Amino acid sequence: SLNIYSLDGFSPISTGEVLINEDLANVLELVRDQGREGFYTGDVALAIVNAVQEAGGIATMSDFHHAIGNTRVSEPITGTYQNYDIISMVPPSSGGTTLAQFFNMIEHYNETYGPIGELEHNSADYLHAIGSALQLAYGDRRAHLSDPDFYNIPIEGLISKAYAADRFSVFDPEVGQHFPREHYYGTPEDFQNTTTTDAVDGQLSVEIEETENPYGSTTHFTVIDSAGNIVSATHTINYFFGNGIIVPGTGIALNNTMSPFSMNPNNETAQIAPFKRPLSNMSPTIVLKDDEPFMAIGSPGSMRITSAIVQTFLNVVEFDMDVQSAIEAPRIFHYVGSAVSPYNPAPLEIEGDIGADVINELEAMGYIVSVYSGTSLYFGGVHAIVIDPETGEMHGGADTRRDGKALGY
Repeated sequence: SLNIYSLDGFSPISTGEVLINEDLANVLELVRDQGREGFYTGDVALAIVNAVQEAGGIATMSDFHHAIGNTRVSEPITGTYQNYDIISMVPPSSGGTTLAQFFNMIEHYNETYGPIGELEHNSADYLHAIGSALQLAYGDRRAHLSDPDFYNIPIEGLISKAYAADRFSVFDPEVGQHFPREHYYGTPEDFQNTTTTDAVDGQLSVEIEETENPYGSTTHFTVIDSAGNIVSATHTINYFFGNGIIVPGTGIALNNTMSPFSMNPNNETAQIAPFKRPLSNMSPTIVLKDDEPFMAIGSPGSMRITSAIVQTFLNVVEFDMDVQSAIEAPRIFHYVGSAVSPYNPAPLEIEGDIGADVINELEAMGYIVSVYSGTSLYFGGVHAIVIDPETGEMHGGADTRRDGKALGY
């Protein structure tokens, strides 16, 4: 029951009231003392299985045994932007791959049209360039990313600089484009020298339908300790309070992250399958500059996670903003057309604080623009730390679009 989040069992807690989740504290102590066995075996696992089965689900203790037996450590996705190394999350998260591809496209923009940092920040020309790169990168996300245990994903091709240059060749600096279907998806296989996943045979060839809550329950935190250890961590239960079930005696809220799967029998890539992991957008990221730690960053926000991270990063490295200003600056988001109706272009979504003049310029360039009032939690909630390369000082920032705070020690 969600009544754990209500002191009287009926109304939500108010500012200043303290909620203590003793059951969850006990589970965390088990994990601390017993490691993953403290969660995937024994009373905790049994309580989860019982709660799922009582609600009509089919989870078993065997499923938990399979999960603990198939824990893996994966090498992160890595890319570069100028003299920065971008280290981020692997599939089935789309985050790292999409980030690497975006930055490769912006590098190509720099080489072709001049440094993007010389454009006026959040001008129509600047938003046109990054919005175009976002569309193309998100298009490949839709077409080529899924669970690598089920598909050969052409990771090497997707994150290659030659492929990014090929993709961005459709960019017109004078015309705002909602890219038609033939530009949504590239052919990264042509830029693939080796197979970089251990998936079964098969290649993504159809669109991934997604159902998402635009304000879902994803949390990100970024920490650097006094010894210089860096953690960038994103966690999600998908919708607010997940599926609405708190496992009795554990304080654990169950997620509903099966929602990105599809029941469409023609949609092979997104169909539910045993042990298949859903595609996500989580993008916990660490950035190095000249091989030294420079930034740790991440965000909630579903599809807007990637776009929030790239704009914040560019605000820091191209426009010399401090981290809090970089986070607070108005943002855009531009996805690709609907998977159901691919000829219906997705609008360029924009925070109104960018200003009416710029919005009018974008519309004059040919964009269909959807404007949000002021700034909106729809566009993510970035939490980041930037390390000054010269002094070593750490500067933290937390997005006022959502809950969060920057603290020092």
